[in-house]
Amino acid sequence: SNFEMHPIHQGYEYYDMEVVDSKLLFCTQTGEVFIYDGQKVSQLVKLNTRIRDIYQFKNTVYLSSEEGVYTIQGLDRDSLSLLTKTPFTVMVLVDAQRNTWISTENGLYLLPDLKKEPILYIKDVEFNRAALTLYNDSVYAGSISGIYVIDCYHVVKNFLPLYQSRVQ
Repeated sequence: SNFEMHPIHQGYEYYDMEVVDSKLLFCTQTGEVFIYDGQKVSQLVKLNTRIRDIYQFKNTVYLSSEEGVYTIQGLDRDSLSLLTKTPFTVMVLVDAQRNTWISTENGLYLLPDLKKEPILYIKDVEFNRAALTLYNDSVYAGSISGIYVIDCYHVVKNFLPLYQSRVQ
């Protein structure tokens, strides 16, 4: 074969991996997040829920889980916190306006910058794992119904002001 296998952590089934600050983060179905620095493997955090995806934006690592979205700041395990209670979260991304997009098995949520509560942007649609991406100023969200294309600037300039005024 044309490859060498270097087992660094055996005995688990891994669900996602992400390189963060020159370290490899990987997670398991049982809620464990491990960090590999090239020398050793150590446990970063252990959640009581399945983790489906790891995403990094600037100094924040987002963990998509069955219970919602968790965040870790600067790989500091003591900074672990629950950002949203969005059940069956499959992926997260942050756009240029710092809005957080959260795809779930039950819909697509938008957490506007500096807000605490996510908005259900597309309801009753099952979004797919590994099918949420940002290109130029658009969010592409793959679902069992097809691909949704969302213009981020339109959301900030039109949707959010209308939503805020309707809520008030």
